Amino acid sequence: MSGELQESIDKKSKELNLSIQRAESLLKKIKEFQNTGSNTRSASSTDKYDEVYRLVKNGLSKKEIAEKVDLSEGEVELICNLRR
Repeated sequence: MSGELQESIDKKSKELNLSIQRAESLLKKIKEFQNTGSNTRSASSTDKYDEVYRLVKNGLSKKEIAEKVDLSEGEVELICNLRR
């Protein structure tokens, strides 16, 4: 009876270790994806901010800028306020 119990425990232990390895692998992939995504997002956001500043300098209204850079007027206003 104790031999069967030990085999069952060993089997469950192996299954658990395999699950842990899979989870760690998935976490690693998620972190890599997030790092890649955040770098892309950051560059994209910076480009939009620069575009907003450029359009403000050219005298466009917040509504016109929002339409051109695909942001809401509120976001454009926030970006402008951050620059001050």
